[in-house]
Amino acid sequence: MFAVPHGHLFGTVLGHAWQEPYLVMASRSKDGDFAAFLCQKFGMTPVRASSRRNGVDKGGKEAIQLYISKLKQGLSGAITIDGPKGPAMVCKPGINIISAATQTWILPTIAVYQSYWEFKKSWDKFRIPKPFSKIIVAYGDPLPPPISNSSEDIAARAKEVDQALKLTIDSANNLLATNSK
Repeated sequence: MFAVPHGHLFGTVLGHAWQEPYLVMASRSKDGDFAAFLCQKFGMTPVRASSRRNGVDKGGKEAIQLYISKLKQGLSGAITIDGPKGPAMVCKPGINIISAATQTWILPTIAVYQSYWEFKKSWDKFRIPKPFSKIIVAYGDPLPPPISNSSEDIAARAKEVDQALKLTIDSANNLLATNSK
């Protein structure tokens, strides 16, 4: 499963368009409608979910179960680790719970751009590459599934995902700087 920070989603989706039918999580919001539409157009399979609101499950548990069943059927997946509301670059439990349930490895994945527009007021500082900008999609070292679904193992793996993503971003930015000269 690709572990993608929300702000790096656009380039990562572009980098994997039409390669194979990856599963992607998309919220049941207006933003999620647009994201699901784009992902579908790029050959991906959206699974729609929403987190809890006022203590009421908004379909998230059902979506996770559907996601798990599709992964067990052999599809690959991608999940934004810090969505839907952040904080940015902080891994939430979802990807690790799914990884433990399916014994799927986690691949830290990011996209960096030479030139981009940034949504400065958004919680994730979402970026879209400018036309003709160099884009690097980079992958960190794969992480095995958590040992168990215990909250301690899930939290420990989340910290490892955070560290792996930061290292991957640093490496990709260095590569981009070297190749931009």
